[in-house]
This record gives sequence, C-alpha cells and structure tokens, in this order.
Amino acid sequence: VLEAPDLRDLARLLRVARTVRERMTREMTDFPLTGTRAAALVPAPHFERAVADTFDEHGEILDSASGALRTIRRHLKQQRDRITSRLEAYRKGDDAERTITLRADRYVLSVKANEKGDIGGIVHDRSGSGATVFLEPTALFEENNRLIELLVEERDEIRRILAALSDMVRSLHPGLIRNAELLAELDGHKAMARLAEAQDARRPALGTERIVLKSFRHPLLSESRPVVPLDLELTPGARMLLVTGPNMGGKTVALKGVGLACLMAAVGMHLPAADSTEVVILEEVTADIGDEQSIEQDLSTFASHLRRWIEATRGAGPARLALLDEIGAGTDPAEGAALARAVLERLAAGGGFTVATTHLGALKTFAIDQPGVATFDAI
Repeated sequence: VLEAPDLRDLARLLRVARTVRERMTREMTDFPLTGTRAAALVPAPHFERAVADTFDEHGEILDSASGALRTIRRHLKQQRDRITSRLEAYRKGDDAERTITLRADRYVLSVKANEKGDIGGIVHDRSGSGATVFLEPTALFEENNRLIELLVEERDEIRRILAALSDMVRSLHPGLIRNAELLAELDGHKAMARLAEAQDARRPALGTERIVLKSFRHPLLSESRPVVPLDLELTPGARMLLVTGPNMGGKTVALKGVGLACLMAAVGMHLPAADSTEVVILEEVTADIGDEQSIEQDLSTFASHLRRWIEATRGAGPARLALLDEIGAGTDPAEGAALARAVLERLAAGGGFTVATTHLGALKTFAIDQPGVATFDAI
C-alpha cells in the first residue's frame, strides 16, 4: 500500500504527462517527431481526480475522502469534546498546574504527585522531577477506550482508502513507467534545445566520410572562460590526425572536442560551432585519456594505457573513432614510439577515424611518412 507522498507524486507525474501531451499534440504540425512521442503519453485523469479528492495541499487525508471517514471523524470530534469537558471538572478553577494533555492517544490530567490520590486513576507518565504525574481518572476509562476504538476505525478506513488508490496505481503501472521514460526523453530534448540556445549552437551536417570542425568550442568551457575555437578535419584521404604541441597547448581539449562533437550529434544535439561543421554518426568511440592505473587490477600506468590501445585496435572499423591521448607515453620513449606506431598502423588499416596526441618526435616522422595521416599543431 502506497503512502500519501507517493500517491501525490504519481498524480503529479500524470498531470505533467497529460499537460505535455495536450500541448505537444497541438503543436505536431511544427514539431512532428516530438509531437508523436508526446502523443504516446498515457493520461489518467480519473486517478488525478481521485488523489485531488483524497488529500489536501499538505498531503493530509480529507474528511470527504469517504463517507465512512467523514462519519468517524465527526464522532471523534464529539468524543474528544466529551472527554475534555469532563476533565475540566477536575481542574481547580483556573489552576494552571492541572492541564489536559495526551499520553498514548488517551486524555490525561497533569496533577501534583501528592494529589493523585484525591482523584484516583492510572498514572501514564511523570515529569522529569517527579513532582507532576499524568493521570487518567478512573471515571474516564470507558470514554478513552471509546476514543481509541474510533482512532482504530479511522486508521483502518485510511488504510482502505490508500489501498484502493494503490490498486488504481497497479492497473496504471505500465502507463506510468512509459510516461516516466517519455517525459525524461522529452525533458532531455528541451534541455538540449536550451543548451543550444545558450551556446549559440548550430545543427551540423551528418555524413559518413569526414569529420570537419569549424570554430568548434568545447561545450564545457564556453560558458566559463574565453575559448579558442577549434578547426580541424579528418577526411577520406586522411582519417588519422596526429596532434602535437607543447604542454598546456590544448592537445587534450582538441582530442576530447572531436569525440564530444560526434557523440553530441549522435544524440541529436546541436554543436557550438560554425554552420560548415560536419560529423559522422559513429558506432563506437574508444578513448584512452588520463591515467587508469589500478592497484586492485594490478595495472601500472603503462599497462592501463596498453589495455586501452588493445581495445581500440580490436574495435577498428570505418564507423569507429579512437581517441588516444599521449600515445606511447609511460615507458621508454624509443619503445613507446615503436609500440605507438604499431597501434596507429593497425588503426589506419582498419579504416576508422583516429585522433592521437603525442610529444614523441618519432611519431611526428611517422605522420609524415605514413599515407592517410595528417598532423595538427595545438598551440
């Protein structure tokens, strides 16, 4: 049985789904794909009404939630009034020391410990000092018992109401799951649109043969600091790009920029770049960026890089992109350059796109000698 907060959350979800469905289906002419997705949302106005008729704005169950609950609560009020009225008779005029309060849902009277025998009854509690006790007078036992019975009836009726609403949720369950998924998707679309507006982004051309970035600004940097736009190309004649340059020159930013541009386009995002930008929808992106050494897996810095290079070569293919940062680093420069060259040759043979950064002079020579490899100096 679901509790009030859960039921109200579900009603809000359904209300949002209904509102989005109504609005977006009206705008299907302008946004046919989004409108079609929104039309698949499943409204349940009967459940919305049931929840609205059951809970107030604070989540408390209304007296009007059922006829039985209204009757029980009316009797509860009458019973409380009856008990407090009788307890007033035990007070000494305006004696502030004898106050009416509750202990375990039973009405009691606070009296001085040395006066409890004057009234008679059951002591339910005492103050920290022991000077005051909380006494239920004998004459009120049956009245308090009747109050407890009514509270049990109220609890059971509330439970029945919550169970009935929970049964409605069970019948709506597939639609609720579908609504949550679709709303998340539509919310993602709106977030991407807002980001595109904020970054003055453009829709890229989509192809299969080339990656051309024109004035591309790294999306995570464009809001926080001035960014040097990135211009680079990977073409059918040069699908491999070797990025060189000094430390702090932006080689890794350029590397990540290529991957981000392709991945953003793949999920329908516009790119913070010029209109002439073109990207490829890729099947897979393999990246070796940063240090993934692991004590748990007994991997050194070099071994962690090696593992990623192996993954890249195994996945080499025309619709794949390998991003390799500081390839050949982490070991002897001569040995690292030789191994890096072998990896790059294997990737080139696979026909996919590759962007690699390096400091190694031997690899710069390789880029000059190897057909299909272009260089880019990130300064």
